[in-house]
Amino acid sequence: GSILSMGYYARRNFNVALDALLYCVAEACLVMQDRDMALAAPYVMRVGGLVVGKDAKVARGRGDVSGDATLGGLPFSYD
Repeated sequence: GSILSMGYYARRNFNVALDALLYCVAEACLVMQDRDMALAAPYVMRVGGLVVGKDAKVARGRGDVSGDATLGGLPFSYD
């Protein structure tokens, strides 16, 4: 079936997979920006307590109350 016809549990599993994918990308960005800040991600990514990106130091001061994964301040999930 298509992604639009998925039930609640299928969407939940899909969102877990998206979070895991974003976490892997964020970890890779963290390694790159530690080596060379010019390689930092252009947008702030928050996932699983990890905050990376070119403005990550500024964004760490702002608490993310929702706990959802975000990319550039926008939620990264399928509803």
